[in-house]
Amino acid sequence: MVKVGEVIVSTLRLLAPKLSIAAVDPVTDLSENCELWCSLGELQQILTNILNNAAEASSQRRKATIRVRESFDWTNPATPGVRITLADTGLGM
Repeated sequence: MVKVGEVIVSTLRLLAPKLSIAAVDPVTDLSENCELWCSLGELQQILTNILNNAAEASSQRRKATIRVRESFDWTNPATPGVRITLADTGLGM
């Protein structure tokens, strides 16, 4: 079991220099109790890829928000899960 918030915080710490240079201001809204049964390294790689894309997408200052909440499986609401939402204020594609 991986504490999702801890992975996000460590990933942001790792990418802080690049995000700062790219004018991306990370904002977190994390539920502390959210855990996910996954590979820590794979989750960190997914987050790194998305945040790197945000950093490389534009040169204008923008905010990247990462939110973590307890959720459920949409196909079976009785199955608990975790929802990780990433959004930025960039122009997009």
